[in-house]
Amino acid sequence: MSEERRDERTLVVLITGALTGIGRAAALAFAKGGSRVVISGRHKEAGQGLATVLHALGAEAEFLPFSDPRLSIREPPLRTIKSDMFGTMAHFSSLWESSSVKQPGRKSQMNATQLAKTTNGKAVEELDVLVVGAGFAGLYQLDHLRKLGYNVKVFEAGSDIGGIWYWNCYPGARVDSYEPLYQFSNEELWRDWNFSELYPSWEELRAYFRHVDKKLGLSRDIRFNTRVTGAEFDTDRDQWVVQASDGSVTRAHFFVLCTGLSAIPYIPSIAGLKDFRRICHHTGLWPQEGVDFKGKRVGVIGTGASGVQVIQEVYQDVAELTVFQRTPNLALPMRQRKLDDETNRRMKETFPQRFLKRAETFAGFD
Repeated sequence: MSEERRDERTLVVLITGALTGIGRAAALAFAKGGSRVVISGRHKEAGQGLATVLHALGAEAEFLPFSDPRLSIREPPLRTIKSDMFGTMAHFSSLWESSSVKQPGRKSQMNATQLAKTTNGKAVEELDVLVVGAGFAGLYQLDHLRKLGYNVKVFEAGSDIGGIWYWNCYPGARVDSYEPLYQFSNEELWRDWNFSELYPSWEELRAYFRHVDKKLGLSRDIRFNTRVTGAEFDTDRDQWVVQASDGSVTRAHFFVLCTGLSAIPYIPSIAGLKDFRRICHHTGLWPQEGVDFKGKRVGVIGTGASGVQVIQEVYQDVAELTVFQRTPNLALPMRQRKLDDETNRRMKETFPQRFLKRAETFAGFD
C-alpha cells in the first residue's frame, strides 16, 4: 500500500476521560497505531498533559475542551470512543485490527541473549492482552476479555486482588461511595452478596473481592507480587515487550493499564524525615499486619479523607495525638448505618435500574 493511501486512511480518535487509566492506555495505543488522537474532558491540565506525552512519542495529538464546536462532528473518519472500559476496549481492539496505517514506534532493543538473562531462563510468555492492576477495572477487563476468547493475564504488584483495597488497610479505611453502587453490576455477583454497612470497611471490601474471585475464577490468570518495570513497543512484531520486577519478559499485542488515578503515595519533603528512627507509615503503603498504637504519642499529617478516617480510629488507643493540618477541611457526617437482610433485599429490587443509571452519569452515581 502506498504512503499516500495510508495517509488517507489515518484514523481520528476522540478519547474522553483522559484521567482514567483505560483512557490513557487507549490514547497511547491508538497513537502507537498511527491514529490522530483528540483528547477531550473537563480536566484541561490532565488532557493537555497527555497530549504533550503523545507529542513526545511522535504522535499527532491535541486537547479540545467539551465546548469546542469541532467535537460535534461525527462523520467519518472521526470515531468517538466512550470512556467506559467496555466501550473503549471494544473500539480499541477493532480499530487496531482494521487500521491499515503502519504502526510507528521503535524496535525492541532486547536481543535473544538479553531476553534470556532478563527472564532468568524462563521462556518469554506471549499474550493477546496484558492488563496491569487487579482492582475493579483490571478484574473487569480480565473477565470480559476471557469471554471474548483472548489470551489475557493480569500483573498485580500486591499479593491479592482488590487494587486500592489491597493497599488501603489503615485504621478506619472504608469506601466513601455508598453501597450498592460500589460493586460490579453483574447480577451473578450481587445476587447472593450482601454488604453489612452502607459504607463498607476495607475488610468487607476484601471479602467482596474474594467472593468475586470465587465466582469468576480470576486469580488463575493473575500474577501477584509482580510490578511492571518497563515496556517498549516492537514494531517488527506489533507487540509490547513488558519487563516485570520478577525478571520476566512478556509480549502482548495489547497493553492495558488499569492502575487507577490517585493511588501513588505522596511523601512530602519534610526536613529530617529521613533521619526519623521511630515508626513512620504512609496510609497508601500501610503494613498488612497493622500497627499497634496503644500508649504511643502519634502525629497525623494531613486531614484529607484518609487523615480524617485515621484520626477517628487511633485516638481511642493512643497516649497523645497531634494532628498537623495545612488547610482546614470540610467533613460531613457519614450517616453510616447497618444493612440487614430485608434492607438488602429491598435495595436489590432497584439494582438493575440503578446500575443502568450509573452508566449514564458523569461521576458514575445514580
